[in-house]
Amino acid sequence: MIRKSEEVNDIVKPVYFPFTCASGDMIDLIREHLGSFIIYQPVAGNAPEPVNQAASADKIEVRTPVQGQEEAILEAARKSKNWGQTHQGHMDAFKATAGQEFYNESFVAEIRSEILGQKSRPPEADPVFTARLFLYLAQEFDIQQIELNNDLKASELDRKKMFSELKGDATTRLPPYEIYAAEDIGEYQTANRVLAWLRLPASEKESSPVYITTSRAVFEHLIEFVPHSEIVQTFDPLPADKAFQAAFRGYMAELVESSQPSGSVPLSMESFPTAGAGAGVVLTVAVLPVGSPAALLDRMASENPDTAAVSGSDGRMVVNLLETKKT
Repeated sequence: MIRKSEEVNDIVKPVYFPFTCASGDMIDLIREHLGSFIIYQPVAGNAPEPVNQAASADKIEVRTPVQGQEEAILEAARKSKNWGQTHQGHMDAFKATAGQEFYNESFVAEIRSEILGQKSRPPEADPVFTARLFLYLAQEFDIQQIELNNDLKASELDRKKMFSELKGDATTRLPPYEIYAAEDIGEYQTANRVLAWLRLPASEKESSPVYITTSRAVFEHLIEFVPHSEIVQTFDPLPADKAFQAAFRGYMAELVESSQPSGSVPLSMESFPTAGAGAGVVLTVAVLPVGSPAALLDRMASENPDTAAVSGSDGRMVVNLLETKKT
C-alpha cells in the first residue's frame, strides 16, 4: 500500500533513546541527517534547556507520556543525590557499581515514604515512579557530561584557532568527528537506562517503532538481548540531504512492516550526495523482532528473559545507531 509522505513521517518519526536530553549540537546533527525526531521527558516542566530551545524552534517534538507526582520525584531526586554524595560524591555515583542502588525500588520506596510522611514503606514500589526518578537522575548526570564536553570542545577550538592564526588561516572550525566524538554515556547503567526509558513509550497508546541512539553500548545491548535481531544496512557516510531523509522514512516503514527484513531491498545510495557535512557520520540500522516498546519492556523485565517468547508476528522495531568517526 502506498502512503502519503506525511502519513509515513507520522508512523516512523524516530525517537531518541534511551536519553532524555541532548546537546544543541547533537540535536542539530540528527536533524541535519534524519530530520525531526522525538525526545521523551520523565518529569513534566523540567526539560533541559537545549531540549526546550529546540522544541520552541520546532526542531524536535517533546513528549511526556507519564505526568503527575512531579514534586515527589524532584524531592526524591534531591534525597537520592544526597545519598550519592555520601558514597562517591554527587552524580559520580551514577557511574560506579554502587550506582545500581539508584535503581533499587526498595530504596526509592523508602525515600518516597519519607517524602509523603509515612512511617513505613509502601507495600509495593511503583515501577513507573522508580523509572521516572532514575531517568531524571540520569538526565542530570548526562547534562553534566554535555557541559564537560562543551568545555573540552571550546578548549580544542581555542587551540586550533591559535595555530590557525599562526599559519594565517582565515577561519577555524572543528570537523564533525571532533565536535561530536564525546564519551559514550550509554556505557553507564546501560541495562537500567533502557529498562527505565522503555516505561515511557510503553505508557502511550501509540508510539513510534523507530529509534535513534548515539550509544554503541546501548545498541549492542539490545542486539544481544533480543534473539534474532539483525543489522540490515550501514550508511557510511550518512548523507545530509532532504531527499535522503524522505527516502529513509519510507525505508523505515518498509522494515517495520516487512515479515522478512533480511530479504528486504537495501536503500540505494546512488542518487544521494555523500560528500561534505556527512563525511564523518555513520548510521547502522538494525531490526528487532519485537512489536512494541511494551513487548520489549516485558521481555527485559522478565525474571527469565532467555526463555521469554519473542516474535515479530505483531510487528517489528527498528533501532538506528548514529555515530561520528573518531580519528
